[in-house]
Amino acid sequence: MAKLIAKRVAIFMLICILTFSVILTVNAEARERVFDWIIEVFEKFSIFTPQNIDEDNHSIMNTRVMW
Repeated sequence: MAKLIAKRVAIFMLICILTFSVILTVNAEARERVFDWIIEVFEKFSIFTPQNIDEDNHSIMNTRVMW
């Protein structure tokens, strides 16, 4: 009986994860809100720093997003 319950819980979790992934893939506004929330909540770990700056014309050549 415990295996059946564990299997159903695992299936339910997979369905939830797949549904969330599909929503993020299809809906750009939802994706933006989720990423904004992640950056807001985990501000310490969301650091955006330019890696190479061309000193002559002050343009950013390569920017790396660190999560």
